[in-house]
Amino acid sequence: MRCLPKPSAGLRTALTGPVSSLDELCASVIDTLVPDGPVDDDITLLLARTRPAAD
Repeated sequence: MRCLPKPSAGLRTALTGPVSSLDELCASVIDTLVPDGPVDDDITLLLARTRPAAD
């Protein structure tokens, strides 16, 4: 398993940019982390949309 070093500016940008869905966000983050395209290993990415708790 390969872990990523400190978050890069590109990753930060991919995570904070405007997206319409979590699927689109996942694709953007994967494209940022693996810019050379498909790899021979699996990639797992878990993202969750959070909402403020109701008062």
